[in-house]
Amino acid sequence: MERPLLLISILFVLLTLYGNKGISANPSNINPINDSIGNTKVNHIPVFDPDAVKGVGNTSDFLDSVTFVMLETTPESKFSEITQLEITPKYYIIWDKANNTILYFDKEGHYLKKIANTDPDLAVPFKKIDHFSINTKRNELIFNDAHSSYMYVYTLDGTYKKHVKKPAYLGMSYYQLHNIRLYFLGYNGNGFSAAGIPAMNLFVFNGDKKPNTFFPFDSTLVDYTDVYTISTNFYNNQDGTVNFIKAYDYNVYSIDTTGKLSKTYRIDLLPSKAIPADFMSNVAYRGKRMAYTNTNSKVIYSGADFFKSGKTVVFRLISHSDSPLFVYYSTSKSLFSLSDYTSDNATHLLPVIEQGIHAVDSEGRFISSINAKTLFQIKSYMDNEPSWYRFLPSSLNAFYKINDHAQNPVLTLLSMQEKNNWKIGGSL
Repeated sequence: MERPLLLISILFVLLTLYGNKGISANPSNINPINDSIGNTKVNHIPVFDPDAVKGVGNTSDFLDSVTFVMLETTPESKFSEITQLEITPKYYIIWDKANNTILYFDKEGHYLKKIANTDPDLAVPFKKIDHFSINTKRNELIFNDAHSSYMYVYTLDGTYKKHVKKPAYLGMSYYQLHNIRLYFLGYNGNGFSAAGIPAMNLFVFNGDKKPNTFFPFDSTLVDYTDVYTISTNFYNNQDGTVNFIKAYDYNVYSIDTTGKLSKTYRIDLLPSKAIPADFMSNVAYRGKRMAYTNTNSKVIYSGADFFKSGKTVVFRLISHSDSPLFVYYSTSKSLFSLSDYTSDNATHLLPVIEQGIHAVDSEGRFISSINAKTLFQIKSYMDNEPSWYRFLPSSLNAFYKINDHAQNPVLTLLSMQEKNNWKIGGSL
């Protein structure tokens, strides 16, 4: 299909984000590291200066294919946002924080049911969902009620089972992996430290055994009220492991079904873009950590949204002023920014990444989503291109036939290229 020059210009402006710059860094200037946890090989991701990482050109330069899944919109299934997305062999399970619900869609996008506090089966209605965790081995979905003393347990298909008292160490984040229960405290040492004894940040329970604990900190120097947190600390790889990331740490850790924790990735930054090496241990920063990153708004204080598929990883870097999304392929050591791409015919001239990456599925596809409003904006430019409609996949034809700009977003299932000869600007 031929594209008029005007159309190309319009789509380029509409679909292209920021940050297409050159990269230049001296590897000897990266901040010091410690690879003492675990015995796996640590893969170094040489970001150096996030502002200088180039973007990729067209979607066909980094995607093998994309599948669009329309999420059915009904009065019951309408939701506000994808706060969290988890995947089972049968379902896409979506937490909508704004509406305090968890919704179930099948793999074709048909709405099935939702978890809401209006369910008459609830003996004690929950008040505020705070993330959820799925466990396919135990056939359970569990979430914390942020405004009560309970955690709620459902079957994996969304049937209420029970509510239980929270453990004292629930902390900031909770996750299940087979018989492993993971609790991250988020630098909250209340009740978990004594004079001369450091508090622990991560508790890893294997069944009823005594927990393993990791990441000690001095609660007299670091308080949870003076540190930023990220939306979640655990990211399911769909391969029997879960990634763990915490703020003020440029390492990525892997936890397996035995509870073993290993350091697997390290994000290398220039010192000017990293927090000081003694940021969490020096008394000079006590009570000043938020102020430091607010003032130094370009300093990266955390990674986030770290998902792995084969040799490809996607991740965010979080500063006070920005949170760009990156892709790194460890075999070819290719790094590029997904904050800058242009859609082409390979993706039907439609954007494929708008709200970041939500998850990775068992087939190794990264899952993103596109808002209905954005998709209809593109359609308005294509109204004079009848051939465009003929080549759309059936799911998008069905989406546009509804002609509702307020319907649920469309999921995009992205199969990334895994090639050693990527011809993109971010190769090091």
